Amino acid sequence: MSLLVRAVFAAMIAVGVAGGVLAQQGLVPGPRGTRIWNVPLGTPATELPPEFMITACGTNGGPPSTPLQGFHEFAQCRPEPATGLHEVWFSYDDELEYHLRAMRAPEHQIMMRRANLLFDMLVVYSILFDDRGRMQGYRIASDPREDPLVRIDSDMLAALTTIVYGDDGWTCRDLPRIEGEQPLGGTYIKRLCEKTSGGQHIAMRTHRLLKAGQMADRGGVPGGNEFDVGVWVEVLAADIAAKVTPAR
Repeated sequence: MSLLVRAVFAAMIAVGVAGGVLAQQGLVPGPRGTRIWNVPLGTPATELPPEFMITACGTNGGPPSTPLQGFHEFAQCRPEPATGLHEVWFSYDDELEYHLRAMRAPEHQIMMRRANLLFDMLVVYSILFDDRGRMQGYRIASDPREDPLVRIDSDMLAALTTIVYGDDGWTCRDLPRIEGEQPLGGTYIKRLCEKTSGGQHIAMRTHRLLKAGQMADRGGVPGGNEFDVGVWVEVLAADIAAKVTPAR
């Protein structure tokens, strides 16, 4: 676990960035351009920001599946059983990242200019459309492809995400612990937090644990895929969320 990274994130929260101040001022670290939470629910697929460039069918906040030519092809993505919505994964423009790689730029420069960063951590974005092609929600999830040295601190995104949605009004509960799951670095987190505000229902699931069969190396630090740490955020129109099973 990177104590420095966690200390920096804790300091960001402590200096008064909670309550949506940075989000309102457009200062949340990440890619340039429109942020997904600034796009109003109900926006047609044909009117989404041009910065959302690369599209494919989504996988519940996971990696892309079937490539699409644009959001207008949302109907090619099978509606989800739980929500009835079509999930479309998207990426910001990644041209600069690949240009830097081609120029053999220093790795730290490349890492800071990757397309889909949120608070300097790689995430997966997707948008949820109804059958009319209107945006009814979106998802943001920690990207499992992130460097393990960074991903091991990705549970900090939960606290930082409250900067975007506000730190009040959340109801949180611990999710059932599965046999064999163990703390990671002395900490076990498996929690679902939810709030409804402004016609939106926000659900945020946070994990920090070792699954059954996962283990740390001899120094107590897990290998690349030896841990389950991350955050999964889903924002839905409140009327749709009311029809969905709470512990998604």
